[in-house]
Amino acid sequence: MQNKLIFSDIDGTLVFSHKLPYSYEPVENFYDTHGVGFYTPELSRLVNEIRERNSFHLVTGRAFQSFLNVRDILPYDSAGLENGCIITDREGNVDREWYDENIREVAGDLDDNGNPQRDPSRQLWDFDGYLGALGFTTEHLGRFASVRIRAEKNGGIPPEDLSGRLMDAYWMKSDVFPDLVMAVHDGTVDFHPSRGGKGNYMRHIAEKEGRQIRLGPAGSVACISDTVALGNDPNDLPMLRVAEVPITLASARSEIIDYVVSKPGGIVAGGVLYRGSRQMLEFILESHNP
Repeated sequence: MQNKLIFSDIDGTLVFSHKLPYSYEPVENFYDTHGVGFYTPELSRLVNEIRERNSFHLVTGRAFQSFLNVRDILPYDSAGLENGCIITDREGNVDREWYDENIREVAGDLDDNGNPQRDPSRQLWDFDGYLGALGFTTEHLGRFASVRIRAEKNGGIPPEDLSGRLMDAYWMKSDVFPDLVMAVHDGTVDFHPSRGGKGNYMRHIAEKEGRQIRLGPAGSVACISDTVALGNDPNDLPMLRVAEVPITLASARSEIIDYVVSKPGGIVAGGVLYRGSRQMLEFILESHNP
């Protein structure tokens, strides 16, 4: 049996922004750029067991700086940051070939130290200026290939309304910014190059590992063999859609659960937060360790 490629979201899947007072798990905290995060060392132990016979890849909306806060507590083989637009190895080296081929034209060059050059003539940073002109407060400190908009930093716009307003703003100028897509998660919206994204990151890793990729209409990826994806937010859908086995939590948004249960082999892990995460990893150990 061929080893599996496991792809997992981080926030809300493996680490959490709050600690459950009635958690049955031994929970530890770590300093995070957004406050204090919580995780259980039991999950790290399970991931290491999975990695004995499979590879484990983290896929997150986090930028590099905030990823550093969790890098040392989560075992992994590679990471797709900024929703899969920036690929790094365990040592933090950026995959320049991937960036140059898929991201650079829209987001701009990286300097010799790997820092982004925010050229306003590139679509991403032109779009950032356009959102600013409309009155949106954007966040791009430390971001190489995406612009982030948080509800909490935009005049108290209800999180459920933020994505709709931004989508309207995008469609008004979609002919000017044809190579950008929107990723939504937990009161936050990211815009990034369309050739990035969690699903495209999965495809890149799978092609390097020689996995079979079944194509759908217009050459889109329908399924990647020997892959498992773990996620809980709308920005995880691109990888849940192409995974052979998509897994989510019972606490995930309803549209995520509805999609996962509609797909043959899809799994919804019960339990609350940490307990649900542990069930997801235990399922992989029991069912997908060759």
